[in-house]
Amino acid sequence: MGTNSIEDTSVIVPTFNEEKCIPLTLELLMKLAFREIIVADGGSLDGTPEIAERNGAHVVIEKGGGYGAAVLRGLHEAKGAFVVIFDVGFNYNPNDINKLVNILKENDDVGMVIGSRTVLKKSFFLKFLNITFRLLFGRSTTDVDSSFIAFRKNVMLDMRLSSSDFSHPVAIRMKLLRKGYKIVEVPVEYYKDRNMPRKYKVIQGFMVLRKIISSRFDDDSS
Repeated sequence: MGTNSIEDTSVIVPTFNEEKCIPLTLELLMKLAFREIIVADGGSLDGTPEIAERNGAHVVIEKGGGYGAAVLRGLHEAKGAFVVIFDVGFNYNPNDINKLVNILKENDDVGMVIGSRTVLKKSFFLKFLNITFRLLFGRSTTDVDSSFIAFRKNVMLDMRLSSSDFSHPVAIRMKLLRKGYKIVEVPVEYYKDRNMPRKYKVIQGFMVLRKIISSRFDDDSS
């Protein structure tokens, strides 16, 4: 196992109107004593930033730029050598974070570690997205749509990624692969979000599909 993964790690929690979920999410993360927990807020109107600050998080606010802009702002603020994006709510187990970071610490050629939601392996649409990714890029994946990712801060800064890249991790994946980095997928616990209406899950899936296709024909290798 790697050493000092917790102390070297900044956890970014993107938020937008999450006052109901953010207190318990932060409570669970705080128990693990990471170097810092950054709540990257996209301009919440319900008091999420204030609640997060009261619960011990370092809060950064990026109004109007959406999910990707908030995460990118959080990355620039992060002090840890390793950075993890962890969604607010209770879909993922915070105890899996160290498992992702340790792989980075032990393998210099790995650019990103992805938490693969193996519980969704029977999902028809996720299978379709994974197959589409393999056909277009010639690389297998178990979870192309996972937003639970870990990476080195200096690598991401050197990549000069945009906020739109952070909106869809598949774009980050492809740019890292073009630079010669390996991508590792690790099985993680995942609890299905029964609160999200089916139509929103479908919309999200089609957004990922569009990003997969556009990334295939993106000539930008910088």
